[in-house]
Amino acid sequence: MRLSFGDFVIDFDARRLFSRGAEIRLTPKAFDLLRLLIESRPKALSKQEIFERLWPSTFVTENNLATLVADLRSALGDQASEARFIRTVYAYGYAFAGDVVASAGTNTPQHTDRWLLLFNGREFP
Repeated sequence: MRLSFGDFVIDFDARRLFSRGAEIRLTPKAFDLLRLLIESRPKALSKQEIFERLWPSTFVTENNLATLVADLRSALGDQASEARFIRTVYAYGYAFAGDVVASAGTNTPQHTDRWLLLFNGREFP
């Protein structure tokens, strides 16, 4: 499933995020958090709900979540003070704030860059 928000296209099945045709690299946890927030929109998720979904049966501190949210915001070019996508719900948790639409996938590149090594007149992929 591909969805668009702002300049971004996210492909849940391929676990890829693109902005203007370029891939944005996310850690697995950051991708999982983004997916969780998008799928739960417009509902705000409590920190406890996020902990249970992202770190089941594992003890983590609130700093882990705050760092993950900061990393995700950085990747999206978002800021806590002027949230376009990740909204902080004070003393509760987080919510996805952007408008999301289904995407036909035309903004997602169908190929990746290809590099060749040229040596003695021969090409090596």
